[in-house]
Amino acid sequence: LSILRPPRATLVPYTTRFRSKTDHSYATTRTSINTASKVQIGFTSACALLSGGTVQCWGENGKGELGTGNTTPATYTSPSTVAGLTTATDLYADQWEGYCAILSDHTVKCWGQHDSSKGDGGVPRGTAIAAAFPGLSSVTEVAATQEGQCAVISGGTVKCWGSWATYLD
Repeated sequence: LSILRPPRATLVPYTTRFRSKTDHSYATTRTSINTASKVQIGFTSACALLSGGTVQCWGENGKGELGTGNTTPATYTSPSTVAGLTTATDLYADQWEGYCAILSDHTVKCWGQHDSSKGDGGVPRGTAIAAAFPGLSSVTEVAATQEGQCAVISGGTVKCWGSWATYLD
């Protein structure tokens, strides 16, 4: 008795790979992205942090999740550069339709839907360009879910926001 296994995809460093829509037997390479240091995936889109501090996104854009300045509902297969980001050092997705980047000055800019930012004074929902997150500075790390995010501030304090943040002290 032998067990047939599908062929494994070989990952090439600093390239992103996704399953092809037409042929699910292998992953395809985003050939226009060749300096990625991190990739984050949202509900219907993905973004890559590039080595020069910019971010490129692709996928659906009905809520501004590509950061290009529009919310035209369409699927974009070619990556687009997020407007206004040139010094990003880290990238995270809220696991839905929003993204944020930590910048070299340790501030945070966000774009997309951000359902979890309602009521916290954060970036407005459906922001189609990267907008500064008010009140966040000296950020060293961020963790995110679809319902809320927390940031580690230099010195060790933690700030949280989102729909569940009111339950925290």
